[in-house]
Amino acid sequence: MGAVACARCGKLDATVRLATVTFVVSAILLSFRRGGRQILCRRCRRLRAAEYSAVSLVAGWWGIPWGLIWTPISVIGNVRTALDSGLDRRANAALLALASTQLRAAGRSLEADEAHNAALALDADIANATIAAPEPIAAAVAPSPAPPIPLRQRLRRPRTLREWLTWGIVGVFVVGVGFTGGRMYWARAFPRAISAPTAPIGGTVVSTRDFAIALPGGWESIAMDPAQIDASLAAFRAKQPSLTIDEWARAQLKNKAALAAVYVGPEAAQFRYVPLVTLMLDDTDLTDLTRYADRVARALASDAVVKKPIDRRKIQLPGGPAENFHYTIDGQGGTVDVMRIVLYDNERAYGYQLRFESLATQASAMQKYVAAIASSLRTPQSVR
Repeated sequence: MGAVACARCGKLDATVRLATVTFVVSAILLSFRRGGRQILCRRCRRLRAAEYSAVSLVAGWWGIPWGLIWTPISVIGNVRTALDSGLDRRANAALLALASTQLRAAGRSLEADEAHNAALALDADIANATIAAPEPIAAAVAPSPAPPIPLRQRLRRPRTLREWLTWGIVGVFVVGVGFTGGRMYWARAFPRAISAPTAPIGGTVVSTRDFAIALPGGWESIAMDPAQIDASLAAFRAKQPSLTIDEWARAQLKNKAALAAVYVGPEAAQFRYVPLVTLMLDDTDLTDLTRYADRVARALASDAVVKKPIDRRKIQLPGGPAENFHYTIDGQGGTVDVMRIVLYDNERAYGYQLRFESLATQASAMQKYVAAIASSLRTPQSVR
């Protein structure tokens, strides 16, 4: 006859019950519900119900559709088990009758009487029948454990189609995490539509699926597309033959800039360095603006071309909080001011970089352009 002691702690007393505790683990399209009926004392019933419920609440939801269905069912069932509600009365009457028999055989008469009375309270007929003929009922309620299967035999066992599919998906998941650092499987919110900024007087709005930005009058964008850049540069040279930007524009294309624009206003020809603006998109592995801005600051600090100190400030844009870096570099024949603005949204960093000559008569005008362009940026907003 199998023992009716607690499966968790080995305790045998009048609080043992045959209880059902389950947990759910899910991974995308796969969900697994494990656990089942176990003989547990009161303390272990509550502990195991809490453990399994915690596992389900953390790992059970992530499967469609069964993870969403099984998880609340499992947690509610575990709560009822912890409260001794909904237990099988007939099965537990037989279990307690067996427990009373084993307790009495061990010389623990008081506990045996307590277990016997609990069995009678649940179902007197089943309790008496179990005491009269314990062997067949014990085999059903508390069967002897099966002998362990050797590891080699378990490994050689033929696999089912479900098992192959399960391990295949797990393998893809592990490989994906290894190659992408986990970003491949992080839940990203679906972006909302971008609300384009108002076009400034005499200016234009450049819009893609990733951003929309307004260029004030006097600024002209260069197509960052290998199929269009030659025609775009030819059209630019026809309008402004004195400005040579081909090398710069092709460098921005090579760097995968999302936007490249040039100032072609009336005074542009007087500048030794034509004012330029670029917008870079970075699907970063960092999780917030400050961490990404810290990375930018470290890169600038290690750049020998960048003159120190670097002015770093937090600013607020319509698209959200941003960080502004202001520094200078030495160019051929003069000093160039650089404004670099970083905005973070929906796991993506939007980085502007605007360069202009560091001359007092031009700096104030360029600062206005920086503010106008930066404030116009619109990005896909995360669904929060």
